[in-house]
Amino acid sequence: MSRRGLLLFLTVAVLWGTPYLLISIALEGLEPVSVVAARVTLGAVILLPLAWRRGLPQLLGKNWRPLFFLARVEVMRLSH
Repeated sequence: MSRRGLLLFLTVAVLWGTPYLLISIALEGLEPVSVVAARVTLGAVILLPLAWRRGLPQLLGKNWRPLFFLARVEVMRLSH
């Protein structure tokens, strides 16, 4: 493996592994539901403005039925 390839591999390993380390630390003092809620909220705060700038309202306006169906199926699947 080249030096660049190794550097990229290690970078991805750190970026990929850090959230799991932080989750395990957070679970020592918090309930799992709190950790999930914090992760989802943080993701929404970061990603929604980006999606909005790229045309999220138009995408949802045109495709709301299949998205609603997918969300409903996933919620039902996870609740059972």
